[in-house]
Amino acid sequence: MSLETVDHIVDFIFRHTPQHETIDIGFFGGEPLLEFDLIQAIVQRIHRHDAYDASRMLYSLVTNGTIFSETIAAGLRRHRIALGISCDGPAHAQNSSRVFPDGTGSSAIVENTIRQALGHFPFLPVNAVYTPQTVDFLPDIVDYFYGLGVRNIYLNPDISARW
Repeated sequence: MSLETVDHIVDFIFRHTPQHETIDIGFFGGEPLLEFDLIQAIVQRIHRHDAYDASRMLYSLVTNGTIFSETIAAGLRRHRIALGISCDGPAHAQNSSRVFPDGTGSSAIVENTIRQALGHFPFLPVNAVYTPQTVDFLPDIVDYFYGLGVRNIYLNPDISARW
């Protein structure tokens, strides 16, 4: 997205959101951390807008957990962007549907990201999607996240699956 498009969207948001309402901006879909510099530029543009009011702004970002660093953590904290991670659980659940283009599983990388992110965001929410193939693993999935230190666990069925 170009910064010109960002400016149009930000103007639209401030023009059409009633003054008493909170503005909640979420970055998700694909992998937003691939464009973290753009996300930071968007937040900076929002902060510079004439109608900006910090008390009514909320930001969140949901990542697949394959990209994370101390620099990203610092940027998220600096801009007050809440972080969430999508992870379907231990390797047998995560790697059943979340693999890299070469077919290798993402579980080890995502687990490392969760551990690292918890050091910066102790209330980190993790979203696990379960399928007909992984539904029987739900107790293991919850135990896995709890063992990592995650306390905000969201379990969601894959509504597009054949149940």
